[in-house]
Amino acid sequence: MKKQMNRTAPVLGVVVALVFSILPAWAQFKAAAETGQVLQPRASIAPNADTWGIAFTHDGKTVWLTEGNKATLWDLETGEAKMALEYHSEERPDWHILGIESLAMSPDGKTMASGGPGGGQYSVVKIWDPETGQVKSTTKLERGGIKSVSWKPDGSVVAAAGFYDSLVHLIDPASGKVTGTIEAFNQSGLRAITYSPDGKLLATYRGGNKVRLFDAKTGIPRKVLEIPERTPGRGYQDAEVIAFSPDSKTLATGGAFTGYLLDVATGRVRARLPHEARENQEDHVVGVAFSPDGKLVATACMDGTAKLWDATTGKLKATLKGERPYFRMVAFSPDGRTVLVGATDSTKLFDVPGK
Repeated sequence: MKKQMNRTAPVLGVVVALVFSILPAWAQFKAAAETGQVLQPRASIAPNADTWGIAFTHDGKTVWLTEGNKATLWDLETGEAKMALEYHSEERPDWHILGIESLAMSPDGKTMASGGPGGGQYSVVKIWDPETGQVKSTTKLERGGIKSVSWKPDGSVVAAAGFYDSLVHLIDPASGKVTGTIEAFNQSGLRAITYSPDGKLLATYRGGNKVRLFDAKTGIPRKVLEIPERTPGRGYQDAEVIAFSPDSKTLATGGAFTGYLLDVATGRVRARLPHEARENQEDHVVGVAFSPDGKLVATACMDGTAKLWDATTGKLKATLKGERPYFRMVAFSPDGRTVLVGATDSTKLFDVPGK
């Protein structure tokens, strides 16, 4: 019996290799995400695209990705593009002229907001239909460089902020009119803003070690959360991104090779989420996201890795490896089974372990 098994083993190996060789690249990596701590992507979409924005549709079957001034709707089952919106096409004369810096789906999944530079000394926020691509309104702001847009959870307001002033612009998505502003910092240049899921707070960040929280209804300052020094005497994290947990009790930040989980009520650090610091180079954590159930938090780093952490303990659960360095952002699918990581060469899809 042993001799027979030894003779057939090479044949079985050839058969297995042949099966995997004829499988599409789209499916070959799926099994790798179910076991082990280092996970490879099960697939890639948006080839040769430098992804700057990610927004899932509510059913989780498709996702909008932005690259430059182009937005493309991708089918996650087939890996094919279903729709592409570009400026200067005959069909889309009202589209973004320059790059899209931020993308956000409305809470009901029926409307998209996108923001970016408008050319010259102004910037634009566009409200559009994610099913047809039809632009519903365009808001032109006097200062350029919209960096971040965020929907109020009840869908009544789109907040937008950018590089060149400290104002958060509050926009009525139905009309595109600015209904108010919040002065977030004394100095200019906001990097990130986001509403808490319970709709009570608006978090703002411009760099350095402070995240300012405002009452989402009145715009009154509520508190300041401080990001600790990454190493004593070496300065602050200079976070690129912030994200609330689904229960609104925790704020995640990203920065120089480290993320943090901050308790919103007390301001204390609940966990540190470190990426490796390479010699003479501090790779920034440029993406953070919580899973829909709040059990995991993902961080994406410019060193070409993303990591999954236990959102309660901060324990590392898995490392997601890319083919090249420079990840830009990270997002969970609505069902929490898939993590998308935007990179400079494509967007990677990873299976979440245990899902």
